[in-house]
Amino acid sequence: MRPRQWPHPSRRLLRKLLRMRDEHESNNKKKENSMSRFFGEIRQVAYLVPDIEAAMDHWATTLGVGPWFYNPKVPIVNYTYRGQRYEPHNSVALANAGSLQIELVQTRDEVPSMYRDFLLAGYSGVQHFAYWTETFDADLARAEAAGFEVCMGGEVGENGRFVYFEQRASGDSMLPGTVIVTLLTGAFAPLFANQKLCTGPN
Repeated sequence: MRPRQWPHPSRRLLRKLLRMRDEHESNNKKKENSMSRFFGEIRQVAYLVPDIEAAMDHWATTLGVGPWFYNPKVPIVNYTYRGQRYEPHNSVALANAGSLQIELVQTRDEVPSMYRDFLLAGYSGVQHFAYWTETFDADLARAEAAGFEVCMGGEVGENGRFVYFEQRASGDSMLPGTVIVTLLTGAFAPLFANQKLCTGPN
């Protein structure tokens, strides 16, 4: 008995396979151009909230995330927004959900910022996500070389540098929402070490 032979693939099937291959290669290229190519895993997700105390209580009692480390006025220095210097007043709370840090931010003034842009655009909820780095200057240079633009930046405490990138949509319009990416040195913890708010699971 002659061994059974598989039929030759049709032209339609070949076209489908080639299309799948092209889509796969395209997706890989998109991944290579993503921020993760530069910085690795996302370490923080930040929510802009109207009432930070109420938000901490909700996350702790309803979602079981805590304890929260709260600083009612984060000491930001050398702050710039679109190249201009300002002195912002922001309240920030930090907690971890597993390996992911949750940040809550409430603005306390009208200083120009990407937070304010987010609110004025009618958005609420997640405002940015962040990566941590120990090689800030090198990572910043690589991101800028890839086309990411710094909109906001500053320092919090010793070596606590940060920048916020913005991403352009089609044409020259800006997306003020969840496309915002933050690059942090990860040196912010000492500023919150003695600011524990007694709420949520320990």
